[in-house]
Amino acid sequence: MGQDTKTPSEKEALKTALVASLRQVRASAEFRATYQRNDGTLKEWPENIDSVRAMPMRNVASGIYVKLGHYERQRLIDAGDSISEEIEFPGKAGQTVSVIRNLSSDEMRGPGLHFRYLPRQRHNSGNASLSEISDEAGRAGDCTGSFMEMSPLNPMMGCLEHFPGDPRSPFTLADFAVEELDDVRVSLTAVRHFDGSPPYGVERSLVWRTDFDIPVIEQVASVVTYDDESRPPRRKECWLSDFRKCNDVMIASRILLLSNDAFIMQDGERLPRVRVREWRSSDLGDVPPTPDDFIITLPADVMSGGMGGVAASGEERTIRFLELTPEDLGTSIMESVPAGAVSDLPRAANNRRSWRLGVLLFGNVVVITIVALLRLWSKKGGFAGGGDAPSSTG
Repeated sequence: MGQDTKTPSEKEALKTALVASLRQVRASAEFRATYQRNDGTLKEWPENIDSVRAMPMRNVASGIYVKLGHYERQRLIDAGDSISEEIEFPGKAGQTVSVIRNLSSDEMRGPGLHFRYLPRQRHNSGNASLSEISDEAGRAGDCTGSFMEMSPLNPMMGCLEHFPGDPRSPFTLADFAVEELDDVRVSLTAVRHFDGSPPYGVERSLVWRTDFDIPVIEQVASVVTYDDESRPPRRKECWLSDFRKCNDVMIASRILLLSNDAFIMQDGERLPRVRVREWRSSDLGDVPPTPDDFIITLPADVMSGGMGGVAASGEERTIRFLELTPEDLGTSIMESVPAGAVSDLPRAANNRRSWRLGVLLFGNVVVITIVALLRLWSKKGGFAGGGDAPSSTG
């Protein structure tokens, strides 16, 4: 433990500087990365993160992540099949909810706009949508509630939910206490109590590394405890490591997310487990991003919303995201390409065309409804979505 030598005014200045560094990293970073998504489970919470880094995990998906100016793109292709599983419903002891993980997806966001494409596969009917978001949220400086932001597993620190001091966050910047952990690490920790059934408390902490020119976040943690002890604490930790320099700022090429929301059934008994999810790239920053990284071609049979109606049968459509503005919503922004052209994001191998479209669309509505319910919980507790909500990124 480092010696705390700063005065109260110096600590306040440090908090402000750390938040400013976070915004600078988000605004300045530019890179392209291919990545692997891996999953694993543990019987109990690990004593240290090093044991988790060394554990074997199962590959569940791969993808590409691109950051160019205020624009981001995250593309994920599942490793064989999306899965449906049961987890404990947040805030409802003994109740479970079905979630769908590892859905193939492709998302882009920028000032004022968010685009999402879910290709046709077993748990999804295949659709694309363009929607308006706040200009600030689109500038890669905040979370927007999309599938991309619901997963903390991205190198732009999606695990934050909101920046410290964000007006929509339950924590103000004044709530955070500063502590010097060692010569290069500083933590910000906040604790608040909330009314509920039962009432509960939330502790959130962030650890910065200050040995880089611009400080970076190394760890984000959240613990929710219940006053009546009717259920165990809900705990999540996100660890960022293997930093690489991209446009003068350091970006993590490996992210580990731990959460104690999993369980398995054994002889009719529910046994708790710790879920481990990993985002890992071996080439982050090796290839610079280009505007072409934000061009996507949609298959002819994909339904679209906010883009001038449904794509005509037999025609694939191309979207040039960097050229769009909110004024393009509702207009025919897609240009036709020759039939049979290769789609930018391949469809999943398990294409079930025999399913009735009405049933598939109903399934999508159920998923979206669960997302909305769980997002309410996420704002009171852990990370944005934090893996508890149905998420294309797991």
